[in-house]
Amino acid sequence: MGNQSARKGVTAGKWKEITRVVSQDGQRRMIVTLTPNNLFRFVEEKFVTEDAPAASIAPISYWSPSHMSGLYKSAEDAERAAYMELSWLRISN
Repeated sequence: MGNQSARKGVTAGKWKEITRVVSQDGQRRMIVTLTPNNLFRFVEEKFVTEDAPAASIAPISYWSPSHMSGLYKSAEDAERAAYMELSWLRISN
């Protein structure tokens, strides 16, 4: 669906990443994964940068989950739902 989709076969534990779409500004991403129960879901994450806890330490940056879908029978259904629910996907891709 999106022009920045990348099909992947990366396994993290028992969850398998199927699709990842990153926003044009690099501040959000949507990931479709295959669950251990052979169902699919998508997660939206936002890139967060926090101030350093001390002056001698660099700021801390990480991806933080901001939305998680229900379960779907196919990766295509999960991705379609993501495009319906996440406005930045429709606008930027």
